[in-house]
Amino acid sequence: MKKLYSFSSIILLAFLLSFNFSFSQAPTVQSVTSFTTEGTKKIGDQIEIKIIFSESVTVTGTPTLTLETGSSDTAVNYSSGSPSNILTFVYTVQSGNISSDLDYVGTSSLSANGGTIKATDDGTNASLTLASPGQNGSLGEAKNYVIDGVAPTASITYSGSGGSPYKQGDTVTITATFTEAMTTTPKIAISGVSSISATNMTQGGSTSVWTYAYTAPAGNGTETIALSAGTDAAGNVVTSAPTSGSQFTVDNTAPTITSITSDLANGTYAVGQVIDLDITFSEAVTL
Repeated sequence: MKKLYSFSSIILLAFLLSFNFSFSQAPTVQSVTSFTTEGTKKIGDQIEIKIIFSESVTVTGTPTLTLETGSSDTAVNYSSGSPSNILTFVYTVQSGNISSDLDYVGTSSLSANGGTIKATDDGTNASLTLASPGQNGSLGEAKNYVIDGVAPTASITYSGSGGSPYKQGDTVTITATFTEAMTTTPKIAISGVSSISATNMTQGGSTSVWTYAYTAPAGNGTETIALSAGTDAAGNVVTSAPTSGSQFTVDNTAPTITSITSDLANGTYAVGQVIDLDITFSEAVTL
């Protein structure tokens, strides 16, 4: 039995078929990567991180991407790219940052941060969900960046010729012990009496312990030792040692007698009587 359609039903069907229905889909993150050269990055180095969407997006405000950088995470601000399907976030390595393979913290590390990320064509809010760290589509899987944001430090000791104060010609052995291996020669500078630069010093030692031979000059005063150069494998410059424990004295002034006296009263003394004499020097002396 044939089914009959009314004229009005046919008109309605034709009307509906005249429309092209389309359903908007939210832009999604395809991958996170970078075009910056891979390798070890030191304090101050920059990495341009690229977040690639499935379609062009437009940004308002300042979205952030939170990176896993050791004891404290780092929120990186959106830099450029809108409107397009690639947004750029610029990460600058900060002091204390560390990572064996830089990646973001988790799947929700991309945040609009009070702004918006929307499809350029129809304004649909983008999905900000990222691939799991270390998995396909993540920064850690795409690139290998080792982050070393810890500058080496050193403790300084000195010894030789009986100890401070030293006199002209005495040899002082200065030892600098670093918290990590140094890949470029660390240098020291001495200021005070002599103001001797590192180039005048005898250098040498292991990669983390360096010794310097110093000859005390003429003059009197306090000598202060400071580190003036040296970098670790990442290129971080060594942090200068504190002056506490890094100072010694040069004393080339011979002590002189300033007075001779006695506690005894003036008078005549017989054979066998003892007269104590008090001799006062210009500084402490050792007999």
